[in-house]
Amino acid sequence: MDLKISKKAARRRRQRLKRKGLSAENISEENQFEEISKEGKEEEKQGNMNKVNEKSKEQILAERQAKKTAKMQGKKKDNAIVSSPKNEVKLVATTAPSPNKTAEQNSSHSTTSKEVNRQETEKSRDQVHSEREARKLAKQAAKKKGENLNQEKEKNPIMKTNSDVELAVKMENLHIADDTINLETSLTKAKPATKAERRAIQEAQRAAKTKLVEDKKAIVSKPKAVVESPKVSTKPTPAVAVTKSGSITIAKSTAVHKVKLFKHLYADKCDLNIKVNQQLHPAIIKLGLQYANDLIVGSNARCYAFLNAMKTLVNDYETPQEKVFSRGLEAELQPAVEFLQNCRPFAVSMTNALKYIKMLVSLEDSDTSDDDKKQRLIEKIDTYAKEQIETAAIAISLKVREKISNGDVILIYGCSSLIKRTLVEAYRDSEIKFRVIIVDSRPDHEGQEMLKSLAVLGINCTYVFINSISFIMPEVTKVLLGAHALLANGYVMSRVGTAQIALVANSYNVPVLVCCETHKFSERVQTDAFVFNELGDPNALVTNKNTREISEHLKDWETIPYLTPLNLRYDITPPELVTAVVTEVAILPCTSVQVILRVKPAE
Repeated sequence: MDLKISKKAARRRRQRLKRKGLSAENISEENQFEEISKEGKEEEKQGNMNKVNEKSKEQILAERQAKKTAKMQGKKKDNAIVSSPKNEVKLVATTAPSPNKTAEQNSSHSTTSKEVNRQETEKSRDQVHSEREARKLAKQAAKKKGENLNQEKEKNPIMKTNSDVELAVKMENLHIADDTINLETSLTKAKPATKAERRAIQEAQRAAKTKLVEDKKAIVSKPKAVVESPKVSTKPTPAVAVTKSGSITIAKSTAVHKVKLFKHLYADKCDLNIKVNQQLHPAIIKLGLQYANDLIVGSNARCYAFLNAMKTLVNDYETPQEKVFSRGLEAELQPAVEFLQNCRPFAVSMTNALKYIKMLVSLEDSDTSDDDKKQRLIEKIDTYAKEQIETAAIAISLKVREKISNGDVILIYGCSSLIKRTLVEAYRDSEIKFRVIIVDSRPDHEGQEMLKSLAVLGINCTYVFINSISFIMPEVTKVLLGAHALLANGYVMSRVGTAQIALVANSYNVPVLVCCETHKFSERVQTDAFVFNELGDPNALVTNKNTREISEHLKDWETIPYLTPLNLRYDITPPELVTAVVTEVAILPCTSVQVILRVKPAE
C-alpha cells in the first residue's frame, strides 16, 4: 500500500511540475539551476535586442549581484539535499530489519521525500523571484539613465552619441578638392546653437555661390581664338599618284564622314609603296592607275582591259629555278590581283575572267616547254574575249533589232557599250526609224558621251535628267537598259538609278528589256543594294565634271560633321520590274539565270 501511495504521490508531483513548466527530470537542484540560468540568458538576449543604447554600469553590476546570490542559494540547496539521504542510509544499515519497523521506515521515508521536494520547489520559486526583481531593478536603472541622457541632449544639442562621433571622424578624414565644398562641409559639420551663427553661415554660402556664377560667366564671355580654315583646293586630288622615287601611293581615305548604314562598304585603303620594276608588271600598274582615276569605265571595257593586261603578264613571265610553270605563274598573279582590287573592286565580269585564267593555268601540262604554254594561254584568253564579249554583243544586238519597230521611242539610261552598238546597227538599217531619249544623272554624266556618239550619226535624240522621267515616260514605247551583273535570284545589278527607271516604266506599262551577256551572270544572291555595293568618291558629288571645280556652297563640306555625301555606284532591280533579259543564248526571263549557269560549260 505504501508503494502504491508513493507512486501516486510521484505522479501528482510530476503533473504539478509540468503545469508549472518544469519537467520530471529536473528533480535535482542542479538541473533546476541550469534551466533557470538558461531562461535568464534568453531573457537577457531579448532585453539586449530591444535595447537601443548600450548597458550601463549600474545594470551590469545589478545582474552580477543577482547571479552571485543565485549561485550561493544553489550551493546551499545542494548541501542540504546531499546530507539528508546519507543519514537515512546509515540508519537503515545499522538497525536490523523487522516487518513492522520496515513499514514505519518506508512511510517515514516517503514523508521526508515529500518535504524535501516541497522545500526544493519553494526554494526555486524564491530564486526565480529574486532574479526577476534584479532584472526589474536593472531595467529601471537603464530607463533612468536614458532619461538623463535625453535631458542633457535637450540642454546641450552639440553633444553626440558614439555613432555620431564616428561619423564626425569620417567626415573630417574625407578630402574634397574643391575649396568651396570644403567650406560648406566645415560649416555644416557642427550646427550652431544661435540664430546669428546660422545666418552668418547662410550668407557665406550665398557669397560663394555668386562668386562661382560670376567666374563661369567670365570664362564663357572670353573671346575664342579664331582658327583659320584651310583653303580647299578646287582641283580634286587623284586617288593614285606616282612619286619621284618610282613608287605608287594609293591615297588613304579619311574616314571622318561615314554613313552608318553603309559602314561595311568603306574600305580603308592603305598606302602602298611599290617599286615599279621589281614586284609588279608595268601593265598591271598602268591598269590600276586607270581604274583608280576612272579612265576605264564600264563592265565590258574593264574586263577587256584586264584580259589584255593578263596576256602581257603571261607573255613576259619567266619561270624561276626550282619551280613549276603553273605554280610560279599563280604566285605572280596573286600580288597583281590584290593591287588591282585595292585600286578598285573587281566587276563580276572580271571575277569570272580571272576564274577562267586560273583554271587554264592549273590545267597546263608539265611536259611541254614554257613558251608553248604561254602561247596556248594567250590564245585561250583571246578566244574568251572574242566569244564572251565581241560575239555576244553581236548576237544581242541582232536580237534587240528584231524587237525595234518603225516609229518607236526608245529610252536608255547612261552609256552602255552594248546598247550603243545595238542602236547604231539598228539605225544603219534604213527601213527602221526611231527616236532615242537619253536619261542622265549625276555625278558621272555618262549620258553625255552617249548623246555625242548618237548625234554624230544623225539619230534623233532627247537628253533629260533622271528627275524628269515621269514627264517623259508616256511618250516611251520601249526601255533598253544595260547591266553590271545578273544575280542568281533574278535581280539585276546596274548603275544607280536603273531601279527607279524600271519602276516608273512598270507603272506606265512600258516593256523593259535588259541587255546582258552570260559572262556577267553571277552565282551571288542579293535583294538590296545595302549588303554589297561599291562606293565612289564623295568629292565627285560636289565637283563639276566638265570644269573640275568644286561648287561654292559645298566646298567646305568636310568641316560640317552632319553632312556626308554618299556616292553609290550600283542599285538592284527586282525581276518583277523587268520584262525580259536579252542574252547571246536567247531572250529569257530573269528567273532563268540558274539554268544558264548550269547549262553553260564550266569556265
